[in-house]
Amino acid sequence: MISQIYDILFEKYNNIVTSWWPIISKNPNDKIFEIIAGVILTQNTNWNNAKKAIENLKDNNLLNIEKINNIEINKLELIIRPAGFYRAKAIYLKNITDFFIFNPFEKFNKIKTNDARKLLLKTKGIGFESADSILLYAFGKPIFVIDAYTKRISERLNLANNYEYNNLQKIFEENIKRDAKIYKQYHGLIVEHCKKYCRKKPICSRCILKEICFFSYSADIK
Repeated sequence: MISQIYDILFEKYNNIVTSWWPIISKNPNDKIFEIIAGVILTQNTNWNNAKKAIENLKDNNLLNIEKINNIEINKLELIIRPAGFYRAKAIYLKNITDFFIFNPFEKFNKIKTNDARKLLLKTKGIGFESADSILLYAFGKPIFVIDAYTKRISERLNLANNYEYNNLQKIFEENIKRDAKIYKQYHGLIVEHCKKYCRKKPICSRCILKEICFFSYSADIK
């Protein structure tokens, strides 16, 4: 069913979901760091809030690992304030910066995916979703990201008996070609569909997955 869902979503949204993670930076290393910073800033908030914080970093010429490392943390807090939880996120940005100064991008990219994931998870502020987002989007590693949207659609489509992060990730990875490009695309398609129809209060009557969905919401939002 997981491949069937991908095909249905791809046919519907492929023209929309062409670049799931927009990039501002031009320098290759700054592009990587921008994605890493974006992963931190999107924690517990929506993309629009995180985007404002990323734009603030850009306006202050801070989308760079060395510059984040050198800035005073109280100044960083003010700059990323739109992302919410800015005090914690400033610490997490400093933590991940320290991590990548010790593990430069080129060196880190040569580490086996599972080992790289374990290293990231030892960094305070980096959980499963953040680690996997960094690996997939920043380094192009074929590892499927399970976020709130993916879990929601999986539960409604009854895709697993256990929706714990690693188990659900395993189910997706075992049923899709192991390819980072496809993983990015699938994740983007799920996000697009959940924002439009498979919301917390879903619009089931207009959902393109309703024929294979086990969830029924009687009071569709118009």
